[in-house]
Amino acid sequence: MASVPYIDGGNTPRQRDLVSGDGTLANPDVFRSEDPVLQSIATTISGNVIDIESLVTAISGRLPAALISGRFPVDAPVIAPAYSPATPPTLAVAAGVAITSSVGAFFNTAGMRVFRIQIDNTGASALNGFEISTRCHANADMQAHLSSAADFTAPPTNSILRHSGDTLGANVSPTTLAATTGKIILTFDFTNFFAESLRIRASAAAATTLRFFHGGI
Repeated sequence: MASVPYIDGGNTPRQRDLVSGDGTLANPDVFRSEDPVLQSIATTISGNVIDIESLVTAISGRLPAALISGRFPVDAPVIAPAYSPATPPTLAVAAGVAITSSVGAFFNTAGMRVFRIQIDNTGASALNGFEISTRCHANADMQAHLSSAADFTAPPTNSILRHSGDTLGANVSPTTLAATTGKIILTFDFTNFFAESLRIRASAAAATTLRFFHGGI
């Protein structure tokens, strides 16, 4: 038998030439393609002589332009890292407003495995309340996960929170985040928990402002 036709993963007809080789490493089969350049690549590889520069040039000429430029097609299973915009978002915390009446700040976490956020209290009042909620869909209700000091200093094993503090040492609570220079970094693990978005709400006796720096993948 001189050749064996087959269909490749891209549903393109191909042909394996059995005359030129016996399938061993020393005498491999040659894969034939309808694309002359790809056929040349296959022949070069099967002959154990690889010109890397020519190979890369030939292949790149047949890849999508978006892939070559470093961007990925819309349907590619790749999650790009998400970062804070150049101007960090802020949340104005009104004086004496209950945390349950606060609008809060929303962050898109859909598809993320890890989400890390730094929160700076740049205003003149310390916080007296802090809450983390998530939801599974844009039209679903928010579910509060973390609100007490213990939720942050001693999170349970099934908590989405993995770290709460400004160092890698003991966890600290943002529920009483100090005024002006107060800062905390929270790290969330969504490996086994899907969250379309995450909401941060806070309360304070006097007006203050929170500033956020975040990233995730």
